[in-house]
Amino acid sequence: EVMTWTARAVGKSESLRYLTLPEQDSVRTAKELLYGEDNCSGGALLLLVEGPFDALNFYHCAKSLACDVVAISSASIEDAQFERLRVLSKKYDALGVCLDFGYPAQQMRAVNSLEVLKKPVFLVPLHRNCEDPGSAPDMYLRRGLKKALKKIGV
Repeated sequence: EVMTWTARAVGKSESLRYLTLPEQDSVRTAKELLYGEDNCSGGALLLLVEGPFDALNFYHCAKSLACDVVAISSASIEDAQFERLRVLSKKYDALGVCLDFGYPAQQMRAVNSLEVLKKPVFLVPLHRNCEDPGSAPDMYLRRGLKKALKKIGV
């Protein structure tokens, strides 16, 4: 069942960069859901990213390393999403956070809020030239995930 949808302009857009189904037309809003949650099967690391296009870019790399990825659709975790994460996190050894480069305070707030789930929580670093996980090359995504996995002994 389609809960909601979002779209993104590919290339430069003068008017809209993102388009989302209006809240009144959605079964659930993006801020109540975890994009990619239905693809999560458990494993070493559950990675939280900002947007669905970040999650799409990380998806194959994460799966190849026994990780899963979900998007929170902004730089902060809402209460409804946190409850979904509480349940989902039981399937993982650790949690990782990789938000867009310009949100260091939000990344630390996410890490701190997730620590109550009693799982190790790590920042997943990207190369200094990568500002957005959605446009980062696969080799940088893989390198960041491997650093986080090494911290948990995988």
